[in-house]
Amino acid sequence: MTTIFQIGNNISTPLALAGFICTITLFIFRQLLASRLLRPVTGQHTFTIIMSIIKGLLWLSIIAVIVGGLGYIAKLSFKKDPNLISAGPRINFNAVRRSVVLDFHNSGPMPARRGRATLFGLNEDRTSRQELAEGPIVGAGTNVIPNYNGHADLQFDSELPDLFLACVTYYDDDNNLLRKPFLFRLGTIKSNEALLDELEPPAAEACN
Repeated sequence: MTTIFQIGNNISTPLALAGFICTITLFIFRQLLASRLLRPVTGQHTFTIIMSIIKGLLWLSIIAVIVGGLGYIAKLSFKKDPNLISAGPRINFNAVRRSVVLDFHNSGPMPARRGRATLFGLNEDRTSRQELAEGPIVGAGTNVIPNYNGHADLQFDSELPDLFLACVTYYDDDNNLLRKPFLFRLGTIKSNEALLDELEPPAAEACN
């Protein structure tokens, strides 16, 4: 019985909900018949009982479809995507290779899954683009859960560009691909590290 209610708790489609209600109803009838609490019925009562059961199942199915449909529509209406925002990018000059660490915060209500960041170098007027590095965004494994951070550690050997363009991709729970561009400029260098100043992000087409 516990298993049945666990299944019911995870139902999200109207058809599955209708089937679940019918299954519960038939289970109740079966338990009543097996309990011997009901008196034996005569032949003239059989048709009335069967029709009552059929009508009851019909109404339960109709109600289940309506309720399930409304719940499904509400789920689609209120669904929100994960949202990765920049949370303190920096560049490290200590390593043999330059290392740009991009920190991201998931401000959305759903996990950002299988995120990746590709780093490009741009000239000042943004007419020339060179790919510098590419790598995964790591949080709780390959996921950045809501209200937590993840980061990408991107290393490269080439000269420092005027601007950094980070093209970020990640997936929602329904496996839909989401894209976000970020634009940075090298800030003040202190010792062997410098923060990257975030600029107004370009249009998504900048990452095509």
